This record gives sequence, structure tokens and C-alpha cells, in this order.
Amino acid sequence: MISVMTFANALLDRAGEKTIKVTHLKLQKLAYYCQGLHLAVYDLPLFSDEFEAWRHGPVVSTLYHEYKKYGEQFIPHEPGKAFFALTPENQGMIDFVLESLGNSGEWALVHSTHDEAPWKGVYVPMAYGGAAITKQSLKSYFDSVLVSKQDEQLAAVMDTYLKSIATTDRVRLPKAVTSEDDFLSWVKNA
Repeated sequence: MISVMTFANALLDRAGEKTIKVTHLKLQKLAYYCQGLHLAVYDLPLFSDEFEAWRHGPVVSTLYHEYKKYGEQFIPHEPGKAFFALTPENQGMIDFVLESLGNSGEWALVHSTHDEAPWKGVYVPMAYGGAAITKQSLKSYFDSVLVSKQDEQLAAVMDTYLKSIATTDRVRLPKAVTSEDDFLSWVKNA
């Protein structure tokens, strides 16, 4: 596990290489997605700091206090070697999130986080400070996101397969197959 500042420097290094501009608000949301997905994929946090549910979505207060001075301006950052000092897993997660969400606007990311259970479940309007967004709630939510994506991919594969064969040659799923686990078991035993 790395410090949140090491993470931020690494993300800013890589964003700069990809010509992605980052404000302090966007950095918070990219950190949230990196942390949540890292928890779901590796069952380990990427960095130790906790998120809080603030008005504009999940926030790590350490990052907020470090970068708030830039306001709505892009964070100036001289590329360094922080990204390359990370493990391949950490690098891969940052790359994945930057490729998936790096070109999204900061307010689009805020809106997305407002629709997601970790923030929505604990945010209290008009409260001073923010309620903690636990690593467990992040992991649970992003686990479900990954399962949903796997189900979408499986459905796309099955649709492609079904389009490619004649109707009479189609394999029928048994009625007992009602989940992804049932399907995987059925495929292994077929």
C-alpha cells in the first residue's frame, strides 16, 4: 500500500504523459475510482487514506488540503518517476482509470459518484465535514460493478455465438443455470 500523496504524484505523472488535464476535484474522483476498483480486483486498498462523503462527492481530505489552492485551475505538475516506482498492479489500475475516465469532465465524475452507493449511502446534506466512506463499502460496490461488467461481456459473447450458428444447432441452457456460477459450472461439465 502506498501513501495517498505517492498515488497522487503517480497519477499526475501518468495523466501528464497522456495529456489529461486534472483539477483538484477531478483528482478526487479519479482517486475514488482507482481505490474502489483496486479493492474489488486485488482485495487490497491502493492507499491507506479514507474517503469522506462531501457535497461534491468522495474526498480524501489530505488531497483536498494539498491541492485546494489550485481552485478550478489544472494542477501544474512536473512529471517525475512516481508512476514507475509503483507496482505493475498499481500502474495498471491508474492506466485503466485514466483510459476509462481520464477524459471525462470533473462535473460528470461528480455526478457519477452521486449516483453510486458508497457516497449516496452516507452523505448528509448540510453537515459539516463528511461521513466516512468505508473501504468495505467501496469494495462491495465495485465488486458488484465488476460482476455486472462480466455479465455484460458474457451476454455479448453468447449473443455473438448465437448469431453465428443456425437455429437448429443451438445449445440450450438447462433451466438450472440461473447465475454466472451455474453457467461456469455447466460449461466445465458439458
